[in-house]
Amino acid sequence: MRLIAAISDWLRHLVTLILLAVVLDIVLPGDVMQRYVRTVVGLVIILSLLSPIRVLMQQGFHLSDLAAAISGPTAGQQNLFSGTSGTSGSAVFENDLESTITEEVEAADDVKVQSVFVKTASKADGTPVVTGVNVVIGALNVAHPAQIAQAIQAQVASQMGLSPDRIDVSYA
Repeated sequence: MRLIAAISDWLRHLVTLILLAVVLDIVLPGDVMQRYVRTVVGLVIILSLLSPIRVLMQQGFHLSDLAAAISGPTAGQQNLFSGTSGTSGSAVFENDLESTITEEVEAADDVKVQSVFVKTASKADGTPVVTGVNVVIGALNVAHPAQIAQAIQAQVASQMGLSPDRIDVSYA
């Protein structure tokens, strides 16, 4: 969001400068004065166009970072996702999935999720596959907590493409 706001401010500033240049060009009489004003305003607009680059350089941005982002993942990053480095790709997969399940259950069922544990196994090609999910929810102040647990179990099972018996919902 901050990036969009920064770009919006930059464009607003740029449009204001261009409008000021047009007004000055119309208001100022004489060709001699207009020529100097156009030169100065043109330089100010060019500096305004380059201001995001100046901000990036002050923050330690290097063109090599941009080239690396464009060319794709490095060998170390590829090892992270293929599971051949010290940090397994399935651990990253599990953490992302646990966060997603937590957010979706809390939003859909209006409960507080204490923890989510995703169990995975690896296929022959090394890709992780979800084999089970354990969801721990906070204490419920309702008449039928088992119904809420079954609803969560069914929701997670349908989202993960698992049978409901692979989803364990418990209370904290």
